[in-house]
Amino acid sequence: MKHSILTLIGITSFFVSSIFCLSTFSQGYQDGFDVLKEENWEHWGKYAIWRVEDGFLKVWIDSPSPDGDTWPTIELLQFKEPSGSYEDFEFKSRKPIQVQAKNPGYETFTITVKNISGKKASFGIALGRRRSESPGAWPFFYLFLTDNIYGGSFNPWSSSVVFAPVPLQLHNPHNFDKLGGVIIWKKTDLASMEIRFNRGSFQWFADGEKRADVEDPEFTTTEILGFVIIGNGLHVGHGWVDSFKITGPGLPVSRQTKLATIWGQFKQLR
Repeated sequence: MKHSILTLIGITSFFVSSIFCLSTFSQGYQDGFDVLKEENWEHWGKYAIWRVEDGFLKVWIDSPSPDGDTWPTIELLQFKEPSGSYEDFEFKSRKPIQVQAKNPGYETFTITVKNISGKKASFGIALGRRRSESPGAWPFFYLFLTDNIYGGSFNPWSSSVVFAPVPLQLHNPHNFDKLGGVIIWKKTDLASMEIRFNRGSFQWFADGEKRADVEDPEFTTTEILGFVIIGNGLHVGHGWVDSFKITGPGLPVSRQTKLATIWGQFKQLR
């Protein structure tokens, strides 16, 4: 009996201390894509189909071909952090996209995704914000794809794109090729991809190896983030990813997520 009481006290103490520690230190969100949590994800665009199957987030995109011409298409699945506040931002096309309305927004965070790849399409992570000098223009994005990296402004409703040079420092040149001035990474089926952002500084990792550093002093916060797919206009493109995790001081964890984490830790101790 005494042993049972001590065990119960230990479990209670573990739960109380774990809740305190998580409230103080652990801030973030994780999605294993067992089901599509529609309240946390929003599709911006017209041609892509996003759904969860077999524990993966999957996307298909069939780019339109007006008058028989190929037409690359860019579309976005935006992450909406559960405790965040958002506002509709209407740019020149008069189509809205929601932006993080918190002040100062996402200043520091790390995104980690597992088992990410694409076929006949480019697939990856998009980080975007409005430019203060062009309040009505399309948001500016950095696109961290499994095979490439781009910077530029684009409208996910019309797939209109204006690309811009990316101020990057490349690492491990044996891992990529330059084709007509475009950098293409050789390995595109990635077990993991990670982006670390801190007030205009990006660090980009693939399978634990750094690919590039990006410095943009004007990109001090991130207002829009999510998955992006670029169809090539020739085939039906396909992308998939196994899990998504974002951590950072501006991302408080919901109580339900905290308790799930604590229970998982407790089961490991038994």
